[in-house]
Amino acid sequence: MANRRDGWIAGLSVGVVVGGLAGTSLASGMCCRGATCNMTITQSHCLPYGLAGAKYMAIADPCGVGVPGESSCCVADYDKNSWVSMNDLFAFINDWFMESPMADVGGDGESGSVDIADVFAYVTVFLGSCS
Repeated sequence: MANRRDGWIAGLSVGVVVGGLAGTSLASGMCCRGATCNMTITQSHCLPYGLAGAKYMAIADPCGVGVPGESSCCVADYDKNSWVSMNDLFAFINDWFMESPMADVGGDGESGSVDIADVFAYVTVFLGSCS
């Protein structure tokens, strides 16, 4: 059964990517893909990866900060279809086993690796849903 995005887990720390790589410019919004958020990816490069959906938000708030909901990446909505459901949980688990950078909760989707802490962080957010 799908849950409308109606609650935000307080206290979950989400990594923030503020600067770009050398020679790149900062995007004017944020790219939410799977369980990640990246402010250096432009809208045209904010694309789904594996089972992780993608959603670009043209706002200036840092990743995971600001008004919950549309101004922050909803980590629990892994496929980015605006609903949190069991499909999101199974997609996350699948990508986690495939060691996808999109399953690195709070990561930037470009680097880093997954570990068991990502599973616990995702399940915590998933059980609380998003607003």
